[in-house]
Amino acid sequence: MNINLIRVGLVSLVFLLFLANATGLLNLELTSPPDLSVSSQWLSAWIAGDNSIRLPQFVWSPEMLLFILTGLILSFSLPLLAPIAASTLTLLLVIPPVYLNYTGYLESAALPMEYFLLTILILYVVNVLIAYFEETHLRQQIIDTFSHYAPPEVVRELCRHPEKIPLEGQSRNMSVIFCDLVRFSAIAEKVEPADLTRMLNEYFTRITEILHSHGATIDKFIGDSVMAFWGAPLPQPEHAPRAVAASFDLHEAMVELQQSFENQGWPWAEIRIGINSGLMSVGNMGTRHRITYTVIGDAVNIASRIEQLTRIYQARTIVSEYTYRAADMFLYRLLDRVYIRGRTEPIRIYEPLCRKSKADNSKIEQARINDEAVQAYLSGEHNKASELFSKLQTQMPDDKYIMYMLSMLRGEDLGETSLHHKISTGSALPDP
Repeated sequence: MNINLIRVGLVSLVFLLFLANATGLLNLELTSPPDLSVSSQWLSAWIAGDNSIRLPQFVWSPEMLLFILTGLILSFSLPLLAPIAASTLTLLLVIPPVYLNYTGYLESAALPMEYFLLTILILYVVNVLIAYFEETHLRQQIIDTFSHYAPPEVVRELCRHPEKIPLEGQSRNMSVIFCDLVRFSAIAEKVEPADLTRMLNEYFTRITEILHSHGATIDKFIGDSVMAFWGAPLPQPEHAPRAVAASFDLHEAMVELQQSFENQGWPWAEIRIGINSGLMSVGNMGTRHRITYTVIGDAVNIASRIEQLTRIYQARTIVSEYTYRAADMFLYRLLDRVYIRGRTEPIRIYEPLCRKSKADNSKIEQARINDEAVQAYLSGEHNKASELFSKLQTQMPDDKYIMYMLSMLRGEDLGETSLHHKISTGSALPDP
């Protein structure tokens, strides 16, 4: 049912109560001590045996007809008008009874000016209350709906200040994250469709909870991947640190999920994460039939590409040099300098290790030696790089990234068929 018809009906019902009271059809009296009594002159006359009940003569008086006309106009107009127009109409309809009272016409009338004004005021207040409850209900619906995409506190702030929503599209400095399940195709082959759906729902639910706890807005689910961003719809100056901090919690959450999956007989699952920060376009995008609130741009493409690089470099999370510079409260290790498909200039990629405040001297030293080894590798000093990576391997024998770099240095062709060339030309990236 149309909400406007409901509002018209409620306001009209209130007016009919006032009209029934004015004509004697319904008498409402509040006595002392507080007691509401309801009676009817017409009903009393009928019970007394007066079968020739007629409308009182004053019902056809000019003031009563004005009262009825005023009530009908307000009942059918207030619910359909904007607040300013409704207030203006109410003020205009106050003028006739005030004028008639000023000229002395209503002094001896059966319907005093005070009753006129009380009816007009009550109808206006009822309409305002209905609009308030309707807006409150709508706002709660918005919170319930968009809380699936953004944290509830962000949605509430947007409801209080809707002008902050960049619906038309804006360029903002933001961070974006891509989170993907490793070897999902192999997992899907081993799990029944119903169990796979339950598995993905449990996975997406936990990932979403973590991202929301760090203030992220969920952009979309792409198969088994999650895309989210920071910096919109509300500005978040600390978007890069939030994104990196979220990556640590996401990996911790997967440890808990793996135990749950194991208990249900599902395969072991692990995630890989790519993060980038930079200038992106954000807003509602799509067609008149379907739109979505999303981010696009070169910075988004970089995040997607470096998420794919996690398979090659055997890193749980990779961030770009732009995120690295914007979130310097974390300890990183340099992984490589790579060419991203679609870009002419290479970028450095890093793996976040922990917060600097939690890093011990051993970890800091290992990160320093790693960065020195990578710098030697990038400078063409492969013997030096190999020595440094070998030294690290004695300290971290199970580190897959170090194993990969040593294999590259010992046996892979570092010429035009190198990894850099494969990435820049868009060759398929292997799935470990």
